[in-house]
Amino acid sequence: MLPMGDVNVVAYSFDNAGRWYIAGTQSDGKSRLWRTSCDLSSYEVLAEHPITDIEANPDGSEVYAISEERVIVISTLVYNSIRVIANDNMYLGYTGLAYAAGNPDRLYVTANTWNGVFGFERIPYGTGWKTLGWVAGSQ
Repeated sequence: MLPMGDVNVVAYSFDNAGRWYIAGTQSDGKSRLWRTSCDLSSYEVLAEHPITDIEANPDGSEVYAISEERVIVISTLVYNSIRVIANDNMYLGYTGLAYAAGNPDRLYVTANTWNGVFGFERIPYGTGWKTLGWVAGSQ
């Protein structure tokens, strides 16, 4: 269940516990990220950011997102807590993302401008990310 009124869903994902993560715009014009229970009986607002794509990690503690053409990670433990993995880059044009199924510390992001895929990897024992560079497509 989402809030009453119109919700324009932009992207969705789910975690291993069956919880849904939904990015969209509510009828008040604000862009939000919601988490709903697997039976859809309740929801909570995790963040208020304009988001165009999301991918929840398996345990649901973080949601990776494209927001204002930046690559960000949203903590689901603290309201509206974001960290920027990569800033807006007009030469790349970030549009979509996915994490590696066998390695949730690796993130792949489409670089629409160059029709390719750019990789990022979490720095071990830290909160930052390093760039892996091009992993597919033209360069």
